[in-house]
Amino acid sequence: MHPQPNSSDHERLRLWPALAVLALMWAARMLLPVVMADAGPIPVLVPVAGSVLIALWWLFLSHAPWLDRVAGLVVLVAAVLGTRLLLHESLLTVAFGVMYFFVAVPTATTAFVLSLAASERLQLPKRRFAVTIVVLAVTSLWALARTGGLANGGGGMELAWRWQPTPEQQLIAAPNAPIGTVPVIDVGTEAAWPGFRGPGRDSRVRGTRIATDWDTQPPRELWRRPVGPGWSSFAVRGDVFYTQEQRGEAEVVSAYSISSGEPLWRHEDSTRFWEAIGGAGPRATPTLHGDRVYAFGATGILNALRADTGVAVWSRDVADETGVETPGWGFASSPVVIGDLVIVAARSVLSAHELATGAPRWQTVDRGGSYSSPQLYTIDGVQQVLLATVAGLISVDPATGTTLWTHEWPGSVRIVQPARVGTSDLLVSRGETTGIRRIALTQQAGAWSTREVWDQSA
Repeated sequence: MHPQPNSSDHERLRLWPALAVLALMWAARMLLPVVMADAGPIPVLVPVAGSVLIALWWLFLSHAPWLDRVAGLVVLVAAVLGTRLLLHESLLTVAFGVMYFFVAVPTATTAFVLSLAASERLQLPKRRFAVTIVVLAVTSLWALARTGGLANGGGGMELAWRWQPTPEQQLIAAPNAPIGTVPVIDVGTEAAWPGFRGPGRDSRVRGTRIATDWDTQPPRELWRRPVGPGWSSFAVRGDVFYTQEQRGEAEVVSAYSISSGEPLWRHEDSTRFWEAIGGAGPRATPTLHGDRVYAFGATGILNALRADTGVAVWSRDVADETGVETPGWGFASSPVVIGDLVIVAARSVLSAHELATGAPRWQTVDRGGSYSSPQLYTIDGVQQVLLATVAGLISVDPATGTTLWTHEWPGSVRIVQPARVGTSDLLVSRGETTGIRRIALTQQAGAWSTREVWDQSA
């Protein structure tokens, strides 16, 4: 490090390259999300790349004594790995534990360079001590934080102090809105929006026009109500909407009034799912059919509830019955009702249950991971249930679970539902960002085959 004023043993540190890299990397980190609408993870990766350049500078261009060069890297590694032992569970596990290093390494290298610059006039032993203390202290601040998950677009994390109550904890601590007398819920009318992505699971709203001139007719907020965390959407019938949420150790299926937002009923199961990226709560959307609402929880509980009161008709542990372990992202399949069966996907195992009793009817084999939900299509006059998995696409007979056809196209965990084009073609996503394929289906004497029409893979 910097020698004593009268010492000629070592040269002065060459700090300007490190300070220049530091300034550029943090300027890029702040400005990239502003100038690039779809910067993705680049703003997070830039400081890591800058930290690598700073490490190379320290080793080969800093003019520091070789003993200090080695000791400096040891201090940086010790600061990052030592703090990891004290992390909150959310930071320890978000993005499979990798995200912590993406933020802690730039923090440590920034503290290292700035402390070197600030202590330039100190005697060498004092400078070594000061730099070591600053790097350890600044990096250890990550032990005081927690995360609510990755920020939108992958450009960072949602951070808070680890002792600060989460929104869920604040909701539980607040007085619960009284449910009171449940009004009569009309379950005889057809549901306008029976569940996940609407009647056809295609996110299409028919027969409705929305005023789009928001300058003259801006949207007006009618009411606002806090709910528990989760990724569930809504099923709607009349003046009632149904959803799923997490409240502490209870996974909840709930009904609310559309006109007032008042809670109508709540069904609770004593189970909780949490993971660092998406947080707590159920992942699926309930399905309305007849006088019941069917809901599939993140840990594998399938409920059939009375739509007017929330009273349980039956409940099954699909994870236990299929032998499928809860995936890292939780069970995310929204139930689909076909005939006298309700069908869910336990990861990639399709499992059918009788509407009346919940008794298992059939299940398919495991084909790897899947976020997707079963999709009902009638193709060439044949009703079939499709499911996208990491292996590709599978179609089964909803009455028996017999495989009708498969289209092998290995990829990442499927999220997007297969979409029909025309009468017998399908659009299939390979994964989150890795392409799409159009396939054509043909049937001859009951035998199905698939043909690739085009492929736009990344």
